[in-house]
Amino acid sequence: MLHEFKDGWIETKDALTVRALIQLKEGRVVAALSSCIISWSESEPINEYTVGRLKAHIGDRILRRLLNDYNELLKNKSVIERLAHIAINGLRLANDENAEYFETLQYLTPCLSPWGGFLQLPEAGGVLDQRGDLMVFLLALRDAYASKKGG
Repeated sequence: MLHEFKDGWIETKDALTVRALIQLKEGRVVAALSSCIISWSESEPINEYTVGRLKAHIGDRILRRLLNDYNELLKNKSVIERLAHIAINGLRLANDENAEYFETLQYLTPCLSPWGGFLQLPEAGGVLDQRGDLMVFLLALRDAYASKKGG
């Protein structure tokens, strides 16, 4: 995601990672921001020290946009959980109201075993390097598999 400012530009990941979400929860805002930045117009390397020297309104604007996207997804968590049950049962949606969520669930289904265990992660790296929004979908799928197995 590209953020342009009067003084330059900053390219960030499209979504907050699990690591960034944990850092924000711990109050480590600069660390969270530095883990989200991919590249920028500055000639200095991207690290906590150089990111900490950004103007506060720039960092705030970037994190606010990424957090708003994540919070919007969390508002629809119950819809995602309901769609996860539909996806693991091999059913299709009757309407296109939540097609984007359903397609994401179908895309992530191969990441889990039929018993709900993780076979692979959707992106390179460990759990902390995964996109937070995709982890919401994966956990909904895992819970749907667990309830299907138990029920």
